Amino acid sequence: PTFSSSDQGAAITDWTSDGTSLYSATGAAVVKATVSSATAGATVGTFAADIIEFANGRLLAADGARLVELNSSGAVQTFDNTLSGVCVAIKGGPTAIYAAYNINGQGTLYATTASTSDGSLSFPVTAGILPLGETFSGPFSMDTFGEIIIVATSKGVRFGVINQNDTRSVTFGPVIDTGGAASG
Repeated sequence: PTFSSSDQGAAITDWTSDGTSLYSATGAAVVKATVSSATAGATVGTFAADIIEFANGRLLAADGARLVELNSSGAVQTFDNTLSGVCVAIKGGPTAIYAAYNINGQGTLYATTASTSDGSLSFPVTAGILPLGETFSGPFSMDTFGEIIIVATSKGVRFGVINQNDTRSVTFGPVIDTGGAASG
């Protein structure tokens, strides 16, 4: 294989790809580069993202408590919500997009789904809550595999099951704390 690198112009706090473009969050901007190209990335839009994820065919980004959908040019779309706490991770699931937030020392998992009539994203609702004193670890601290969601937390790792009835709420199992905190 051939590997290439592309200068993103700042320290990267998170990154994602849609298969064609690479999107980097730098805390001050979103930088877009072409996959498999050594050409330097260019700032797109004006959103100062800390977290970014291409999930379920959509580009979502967060800056603190604000969660938005961006188009490929970096412009904020109609999905623009400010929630409580700080977003630390975003991940797509089978039918919902999940955003992990830390609020006053406790992790809260939000879910948003696409409307079947017009494709717009719904206002995020609480999908799961970690015990008081346990928070989500960071940008790479969450993944989904079918109806299973895995999260890295300040206490260890938790597996969760996505509810079959509403297809978005999550029931977390006990913490696996061998070795303590898990980071993403």
